[in-house]
Amino acid sequence: MEKNLMPDEYDCYLEGLRRSGVTNMFGATRYLQYEFGLDRRDAMEILSSWMEHYEEFDFDCVPESAFDYDYDIFF
Repeated sequence: MEKNLMPDEYDCYLEGLRRSGVTNMFGATRYLQYEFGLDRRDAMEILSSWMEHYEEFDFDCVPESAFDYDYDIFF
């Protein structure tokens, strides 16, 4: 499948989290909740959509500096 979707803020955040390796992506719900103030259900829906459409996103358009996060929030 050709990559063509522009990632939104949630997609970019999740890609940064994936690249950081700090958590298995199935554990990303709590990171979305913390970062964006979402309830669990909304965070799970966003994560599910990201996983379902991952191959369609064009993350090459996002600068590497966009993935610099402090992931010590749960330790």
